[in-house]
Amino acid sequence: MNIKRNIIFALESRKKDGVLIAENVLIRMRVNFASQRIEFTTGYRIEVAKWDADKQRVKNGCTNKLKQSASEINAALLGYYTELQEVFKRFEVAEVMPSPADVRSAFRPKLKDTQKKIIFLTWEELTKLRGFEIPPAKQSLDRVRDVFLFQCFTGLRYSDVYNLRRSDIKEDHIEVTTIKTSDSLVIELNEYSKAILEKYQDVVFEHDNKTIGLLLCNGGYKVVAQYALSGYDQPTGVSDYQPTKAIPDNLKSTQPQWTKLKEIKKELSEITINTK
Repeated sequence: MNIKRNIIFALESRKKDGVLIAENVLIRMRVNFASQRIEFTTGYRIEVAKWDADKQRVKNGCTNKLKQSASEINAALLGYYTELQEVFKRFEVAEVMPSPADVRSAFRPKLKDTQKKIIFLTWEELTKLRGFEIPPAKQSLDRVRDVFLFQCFTGLRYSDVYNLRRSDIKEDHIEVTTIKTSDSLVIELNEYSKAILEKYQDVVFEHDNKTIGLLLCNGGYKVVAQYALSGYDQPTGVSDYQPTKAIPDNLKSTQPQWTKLKEIKKELSEITINTK
């Protein structure tokens, strides 16, 4: 018995805002046989520019975002191809035309999408965890619980929650790029995840960057600064400086004088005007 088949490797075709994604694209393995098709996820990703569509392999010398080399990825793809061919040969020897389910069941390499047993919390368990009263002596666990629940409600890994920034949070969704796979995701917020975010909206975390505002004036007039900052009740510092005093005496002779800089600026503006 001869089972005609065609095994190919190709990049996943996905669009974002109507444009094909070209960065960190998933490599898929597809097999066509007996008018049927099966697709497997290899678990490897690569940029479109680093993929050779004719050879169905990563271009030599290239690496992906996880620093996996072309030789490593291509060797894995060859291993998948060889093992899948062996699967079909066993069916041919047994003179059995397999179904897609039969092929999936028989093809068990160490693919990164190999099914694992996943345990989910029930809604009853989540509700019990949300309502559990944490002892006063262990209030630090309150934040640990909130982070865990936020992961449950959004599907994010801990590393992605840790790297979440306030700028990633929109009115009804969050926009993140995952650490492990570099996928750009838009995750809708439900009432429970929103409640957790609102609980910490006024909390300052270690990695929060405080905004610094600068007001630059040509002259260091105290009255001007007071007028510009009137009504501003946040801690404020006002200072002035003189560049010439900031330069050591032994270096002043090596620096261009202000008058010379003005001449250069004038020459550049004249050149710009003449070239238009």
